[in-house]
Amino acid sequence: MRTLLFVLLMLSANGSFAANCRTVESDVTALACNIYFESRGESLAGQMLVGFVTINRSHSEEFPETIKDVVKQRTQFSWRSRRSVKIDEPDAWERSKKLSRFMLALADHKEIYDKMDFTKGSLYFHKVGTPRPKLIVTGK
Repeated sequence: MRTLLFVLLMLSANGSFAANCRTVESDVTALACNIYFESRGESLAGQMLVGFVTINRSHSEEFPETIKDVVKQRTQFSWRSRRSVKIDEPDAWERSKKLSRFMLALADHKEIYDKMDFTKGSLYFHKVGTPRPKLIVTGK
């Protein structure tokens, strides 16, 4: 019950932060930008999947330690190579920001995070409909 209340409070929390998805100066902004550009048209589960994978990478020795550095890594997320990273869907952006704050707060509580991480620590995802690279690495 406490976990449910925590989730509801975090998702309803109001707060704003300015976004510059080109430079991603903070982990909160980096995660929100990644959720927005990778999954804004997906279900909540799809958006959380992007959040979990991004956070899981920051916990792995295979990737940089901070979320902003994970997101900034070359060739890791398709939106980072676009010329324009304009946020043009305000409602989706607001959801991405709230989900980013929630997931980062959740990550501070490892036991709860691990139980809620339905990706089971995954470090990769492939979005259906995008061209596949010649070599695909999957798993942890």
